[in-house]
Amino acid sequence: MITIIKFILLVIAGYLLGSLSVARIITKHKDSDITSKGSGNPGTMNMLRNYGAKLGFLTLFCDALKAAIPALIGNFLLFPGDPSMSCIALYVGGLSAVLGHMFPIFYGFKGGKGIACTVGVFTVANPLLSLIIFVADFIFFYFIKIGSLASMIYIILFAIINNFLTTVDNMFVAMIIMWVIVILDVLAHKSNFIRLFANEERLTSFKEGVQKDLDRIQERKLEKLGELEEKEASLAEIYEEKLVKNENKINQQLEKDTIRVSKQKERLQHKYAKIIEEKKTHSNEIIEGMQARIEEKKQKETKKASKAASRTARTKSSKSKSSNSLTLRKKNNNTSKSKSNTKSTKNYNKKILNNTTNITE
Repeated sequence: MITIIKFILLVIAGYLLGSLSVARIITKHKDSDITSKGSGNPGTMNMLRNYGAKLGFLTLFCDALKAAIPALIGNFLLFPGDPSMSCIALYVGGLSAVLGHMFPIFYGFKGGKGIACTVGVFTVANPLLSLIIFVADFIFFYFIKIGSLASMIYIILFAIINNFLTTVDNMFVAMIIMWVIVILDVLAHKSNFIRLFANEERLTSFKEGVQKDLDRIQERKLEKLGELEEKEASLAEIYEEKLVKNENKINQQLEKDTIRVSKQKERLQHKYAKIIEEKKTHSNEIIEGMQARIEEKKQKETKKASKAASRTARTKSSKSKSSNSLTLRKKNNNTSKSKSNTKSTKNYNKKILNNTTNITE
């Protein structure tokens, strides 16, 4: 009973995990839908053809991983110590994931063809064999460019070789489940076989996928360059606007400063004019005061001079009076002397005349 429950839980978990369509999730993230491109199959080859090698390998890895997880759980966790039951659980978990991938409950039971999930299951069953066949098959696919044919070669070659390499007893049930997975994959590729026999099968070039990645990288670079140029242009516009704004601010500030300076200059001129006027008036007052003092001194000096002059005049008048009296006296003396002299000269002349007369007589 416990074994049945374990298998039921493993089948449910594997189916739900397999129902997650990685290709749809990736393309939805890119605002697209893989089911509307190319073959419409949400698998590795269609992703490689339409979105490039990078997303193709990502889809392959994620689809393989979602089948490998339930296979690993069944192989190592459910029946430890029982190799045959562990191997059965491995393929049961892998088959559940493959069925979930082909008929996903989340997408209306329309899914992929199960090759990537089968790769995940077979890698858990025999990692070395799976790796060798995968590398050889990839080289074959690189040159042939037919994905469906390369996929069939991988799963059939692995199933045949793994049958011969299995050494665990009681592996009949596990091998039946493995071949069920292979048959499901082959049936899912029925339309591919029809196109292949009609020589109408789509070619998938890995080189073209890589070139798409390179072109996409180049487009992203160009987009980034365009964005950078737009940013530079927008930054240049913003910078120019800022420069114009700064210039306007500077000019406005200069105008304000010039107005303020002119006002300050006018105030200073008015102030200095007041100060000069006050100094002039003060100096004029000082000059007037000095002139008044000088006038007062002149008046005082003139008064003193007039007083001195009056004094000198008085002294002169007194001196003149005394001199006049002296002169009068001298005149009187002189007149008296002259009178006496005249008298004496007259007497002398008279004597001379008398003498002369006497002589003549």
